[in-house]
Amino acid sequence: MVRDIWSRICAQGWSHLDRIERYLFNMLDGEATPENSSSRELFRRLYIPGLGAGPYYGADALQSPVGIDELAAIQGEAISAFGERALVTDHSDLVVANDSSARAAWDCVYFRKEFKDVEKTHHLFPVTSAFLKRQRLATEALFSRLAPSTNIERHSDCANYVTTVHLPLMDSSSVINVAGAARQYVSGQVIIFDSSFYHSVDNSSCFNRDILLFNIWHQDLSDQEIAAMMLIRNHWNSAISFDPESGFL
Repeated sequence: MVRDIWSRICAQGWSHLDRIERYLFNMLDGEATPENSSSRELFRRLYIPGLGAGPYYGADALQSPVGIDELAAIQGEAISAFGERALVTDHSDLVVANDSSARAAWDCVYFRKEFKDVEKTHHLFPVTSAFLKRQRLATEALFSRLAPSTNIERHSDCANYVTTVHLPLMDSSSVINVAGAARQYVSGQVIIFDSSFYHSVDNSSCFNRDILLFNIWHQDLSDQEIAAMMLIRNHWNSAISFDPESGFL
């Protein structure tokens, strides 16, 4: 299947796809992937060589910045979204309380899941939708509300080909820690990081941490490389078992 997909990519006439070829054939042996370290974990068989690593990136990694009036509108849409409980996905099973009296909670309202847009959410919240559509969106996009006295424990997302963006929708004393470097949330100031590095969030405050969270394609990837990645995804034979760590089963 790998060779068949590579033939389909070559037939497109795209150029400068050496990294994508190595990514595709690395699914067979995993030899291009560096060893994991104490600060970073990577999928053994899903790794694109030659991309710059974080842990943090500058704001210029974002395709299009948020405007002042736009931010205010997005903040209002987030408040409305969390008020519509039918839209909310409860991820409380993925977080822990940092206080024995607290109830850990993590509520999410998705605009994109697994590379597919949630059309209803885009329709209901058009300002946020327009902002997201200016970005090079990859896997997911969502409003994320982390409850007071709640932690997201240290973990890695293991994929080096996407970059994670947190757009704070309010000032917060909660802290994100990526590879040992901590940053606080300031309204409108994006935090952009390589989520293959171990990261965690500590909201020890008495207030929610509300952000717009989304993944974008790694800034080193060209539009043609991204198109090739999507072609791989669209032509993948779902009947064939594949594990990001073990490979083809």
